[in-house]
Amino acid sequence: GVALSAVNLRDTQLRIGFQDRMKNGSLSRRHLSIDLHKGIVQRVNIRANLAVDLLHQRVQDVLVGLEGRPLEWLKAGFEYEHWQPSFDADTIWSVFATDPYDSVRGNVHLAPVRWLSVWASGGVQVYPQAVSQDNVPFGELGEISGSQRAGVTLRPTDFLDITVDERLISGTGGQKVGLAVVGRLHPWHGKLDLSVRGDVQQYDFELQPGLAGTYGGLAVEVGGRPTGWVRGSLRAEYIFTPFLENNLQVSATLDLLLGLRLYKQRDALALESEQPALLANAGRALPLNRKTLPGLDGGMGVTGALR
Repeated sequence: GVALSAVNLRDTQLRIGFQDRMKNGSLSRRHLSIDLHKGIVQRVNIRANLAVDLLHQRVQDVLVGLEGRPLEWLKAGFEYEHWQPSFDADTIWSVFATDPYDSVRGNVHLAPVRWLSVWASGGVQVYPQAVSQDNVPFGELGEISGSQRAGVTLRPTDFLDITVDERLISGTGGQKVGLAVVGRLHPWHGKLDLSVRGDVQQYDFELQPGLAGTYGGLAVEVGGRPTGWVRGSLRAEYIFTPFLENNLQVSATLDLLLGLRLYKQRDALALESEQPALLANAGRALPLNRKTLPGLDGGMGVTGALR
């Protein structure tokens, strides 16, 4: 394959790609893709993606999106997508029908004051009525499904967040409704983190009558990071479903993030056991020409968990 990309453009990203895939000496897939991102006056962003299956002569995926910030405290977005499956020419799955769909989605986020954020999103997905391999229609699936989600976050102080989040999925033979409330307390610049989450969900789909019912849970988690290289947490969660009773899960984790630093000194390489993050926390400057091995920021360390 080959790809061409535009470079050194301040507000534009463009990529055009072409790919052939060979299998067992024959052509199994030929694709063309175009990706475009365009920013306008730092307020509007346009996204466009196109994928074409040249071997089967059909469009596989089209996505066009528009995001904007008309005001400092207001963001909104909209996108349209058309999708249909694409398989290799010699695969058995190419003989089965998989429903394409068209979808429209939108979202809006408002933060009029420092202590309040409100958001909402939703969309509709439209597809041909599903049929079986023998072209028998599944009337119970329907042709349109929708999803909607909204929430509000309150921040009365810099170290306290309270979020209420609701969600709804409807269509395709049923619906799912959920509500969650999350409270998070993180004083002392995040060295202590206490969170409580309650969640309840009503599930009801015609194709899965045995799964209908009310689900939910309550979780409490306490975490802390007293220094830059030690992190621990304790979590307890109670889950209820129509099939489980007295389901209580308790887990504890401990992470020790031990880093190493390799740097040049007098034309020689020396290995020092001091940790870069600890030096930064102490206000000490790091040596010049240093090379940092994966450590506090790279994930080199020891971790443990107990459940």
